[in-house]
Amino acid sequence: MLNGLLAAGVLAAGPNLGPPQPGTAVEVKPTQTTPAPPVVSADGLPAKAPGAPMSVLDCIEEALVNSPDIAASRAAIRAARGSKMQASAALLPPVDFTYTEVFQKESKATLGGGTTITTAKPNFRTFKVGSNWVIFSAGAMQANVAIAKMSEMAAIHRDESTINLTVGNTVLAYLQLLRAQELKIVADRTVDLASEQVKVATASFEAGAVPKVNVLRAQSALAGARQAQLQADNGIETSRSTLLSLMGRHVNEPLAVVAAPRVLFDPPDLLDSLKLAVSQRPELKTQQAVIHINEQAVRAARAGFWPSAALSSNYTHTMNSGTFGSSDNWQVALALSLNVWDWGDTKGSVMKNLAQVNSERNKLERQMRDIELDVRKVLLTMGESRNRVEQAKVEVDSATEALRIEQLRFQEGEGIYLELLDARRALSSAETNLVTAYFDNALAQAGWLGVTGGYLKGNEMNLPGGVKVPLPALPQRPGKDLGELTRDYDKLDKASQPAGK
Repeated sequence: MLNGLLAAGVLAAGPNLGPPQPGTAVEVKPTQTTPAPPVVSADGLPAKAPGAPMSVLDCIEEALVNSPDIAASRAAIRAARGSKMQASAALLPPVDFTYTEVFQKESKATLGGGTTITTAKPNFRTFKVGSNWVIFSAGAMQANVAIAKMSEMAAIHRDESTINLTVGNTVLAYLQLLRAQELKIVADRTVDLASEQVKVATASFEAGAVPKVNVLRAQSALAGARQAQLQADNGIETSRSTLLSLMGRHVNEPLAVVAAPRVLFDPPDLLDSLKLAVSQRPELKTQQAVIHINEQAVRAARAGFWPSAALSSNYTHTMNSGTFGSSDNWQVALALSLNVWDWGDTKGSVMKNLAQVNSERNKLERQMRDIELDVRKVLLTMGESRNRVEQAKVEVDSATEALRIEQLRFQEGEGIYLELLDARRALSSAETNLVTAYFDNALAQAGWLGVTGGYLKGNEMNLPGGVKVPLPALPQRPGKDLGELTRDYDKLDKASQPAGK
């Protein structure tokens, strides 16, 4: 569904801030020698060609379809609707039907003189229709209906929150993988440059032009660059595994991703962001529904102080097969019930639910304060990283020119080798700062959508850069038990074994 939308991209087209170039695919290879074959979802998700690059939209769709959290929240909605149906049914009179068929054996009695008397007991059938309807509950049943309705709304908002979280985490994981790949490119370039400097220093030392300390310094710089390269490799593996896990795949599968176009984001207004968060965050709507649920629970508890009335009626039709014919019988009864003394049970229930209302209201206030702080932090990070990008670009240009000059000076015998190494390290640090600053800005924009609840609006997803795509159809997933999950790993282990073993 989302294939082909890469032209729009997860981010709008913007200035290129460094390698790799926008639109190039960088494959992340697994650590295992024989990669396991991709696991195709059993939920009808179209399988991609092995090794085909995946856009962020592809990853999001797969994460949504395969998310057990979303499947669980959708099941919770269905359960809440069932509870609402039950609560509403209590307001209507129930109808019971009973059919009884009795077969009786003849009884015989022997009198004095040997006389036997046989008494016939007729068989009969009984049809009974009845109802026992609570016609007044002092508002308890109405409160239960309201609780059921609010529970359904809370379940719907929790589902929206789960979708927001899934989309947001997938976008963040995708950007973190891109950042790790770019940091790896910087690390590789640094290792290549350090290796070349070791060769130059070694050749110069063997020719007697430089002291051995230059070789040692170059080798030390190369070892440090290789450590950074190893850390970059591990960062890619960690980010890749995180993204695969969110997509519902096994964490050791290969994955190719498409680099997103670049754009810098300026922080929106704080007050406008807070207004968006209040109107859009499903967590706040969920908490408000929980407050209403507890308020209705107070109403239901207070009903215990008042009497309840029930109307009972039934009609019985008996079909005799003996001497007597059929008979009909009906009755209507009105029962009034009042809880005279319950040793404080009703009062305790009211007290408990009132306290719960106060507790949930304070939780809502805490959520609002946390959201306000999160929004403020994201906006500060977005603005700060936006400025860092501009400074980092200047830093990269200056460091590149400084390295060029130091190389010329060293080749002409005017510079010292330590200054050349310092220039090389400065360029590596500047390139790392540029990549980090850009992705901090992109991650802050993705985080802003998360803290304002803007990833999902109705049935439409709102992604960074203003990209809007429809929410894919989410199938009902029955889930798996522990045995099925274990068998999945057994199949994966067999598939990864070389042929003939």
